[in-house]
Amino acid sequence: MKEKTRSFSSIKEKPYPNWTCVPCGLKHGGKAKLVSTFHYGKCDVCGKNAEVTEPRDFGHFKHWFTK
Repeated sequence: MKEKTRSFSSIKEKPYPNWTCVPCGLKHGGKAKLVSTFHYGKCDVCGKNAEVTEPRDFGHFKHWFTK
């Protein structure tokens, strides 16, 4: 019986972001933490320059690799 192998090509095409803005964090993660550290930088999700923080501050992006 041949085993199924999982393709990781989608992971290479869409790496997990280091920085996210609030709209993208709410869209892909969840509710924001009450205390988060933001800085002005580039959102790795939408590419806009804005106040950004780590995805963990939105409970991580649970379905990032499956969308």
